[in-house]
Amino acid sequence: MELVAKGVLMRDIPFMLVFIGGVIGALIGMLGLPILPVAIGLYLPLSLSTSMMIGGVVYKLIEKIGNNETTKERGLLASSGLIAGDACTGVVIAFMIVFFGFNPDKGAVLNQNVSLLAFLGLALALIGICLKKQKQEKEID
Repeated sequence: MELVAKGVLMRDIPFMLVFIGGVIGALIGMLGLPILPVAIGLYLPLSLSTSMMIGGVVYKLIEKIGNNETTKERGLLASSGLIAGDACTGVVIAFMIVFFGFNPDKGAVLNQNVSLLAFLGLALALIGICLKKQKQEKEID
């Protein structure tokens, strides 16, 4: 990504890499696979695309387990919230860096594994909430 950004700014775009990426995208499209998730996976580092993957897994789990459309819609909202919440957290951290001199290179307050476990716990809690609402709706009917 840095290579492309510098290429645009310096007017020296690596056209061979762009061509190779286009060919890979076309091949993936011919195989009938979705191109966007592959492109995001190649474009973004793992630390940024993890929340999208977990959000997608949350939605798929709720979609498979959920019996009605309302539960599936709640699952979509929950998974979208996970992804958007992660993005908002990045904005807050950038704000802290710019305005308060927060130095992320010094070291994190918590270990990355603790943050990942907290995020997974939140994902599981949202799955539970969506499915609990489904169970409550069945009992009412």
